[in-house]
Amino acid sequence: MTVDSETEKTSRISLFIFGKPAWEMDLEGMEVDEKTVKMLLELGDELKERLHHLSRLTRLLLDNGWSDSGGLYDVWFSKEWRQKKPEGTGGTWHQS
Repeated sequence: MTVDSETEKTSRISLFIFGKPAWEMDLEGMEVDEKTVKMLLELGDELKERLHHLSRLTRLLLDNGWSDSGGLYDVWFSKEWRQKKPEGTGGTWHQS
């Protein structure tokens, strides 16, 4: 197969982890009572589920050659790849 052209690409993915406390729940000026206790427990359960899911995604990306770097509220992944356009394919591109 003869290659007409080849293009190098970089793909990037951002996985949001969590935000500022005010993004997760509105505590400012709130009366602390049993409702607050329930909200904190529910947020704790949600964060645990979210972090376990992000852990599985991180493992999958790392195992497939993606590199990562941490941000303030997220993790960034990137992967370089080449896209080839074989001769005689009528413009069909292939990832390698």
